[in-house]
Amino acid sequence: MKTANDQTKTSTPTNVLKEDWNKMMGDAKVAWGKLTEDELLKTEGHIQKLTGIVQSRYAITREVAEKQVQGFLDKHRKVPSKAL
Repeated sequence: MKTANDQTKTSTPTNVLKEDWNKMMGDAKVAWGKLTEDELLKTEGHIQKLTGIVQSRYAITREVAEKQVQGFLDKHRKVPSKAL
């Protein structure tokens, strides 16, 4: 069940379509050079998985990782997504 907080946290769904993610992986590798291609593939376009890997590899807070991932998605998605 969604709460008001869920809708204000992010405007993108929790998953990126796999086709979109395959196209964005190269840019993600540039954005987060510490991440391996294997790590990016393992996320399968799941935003929460990507956020967790970014948080872990860069030793940053979950909030900072979420902001980085959201900024990346906002920059690279063609059409802004609506909250689910």
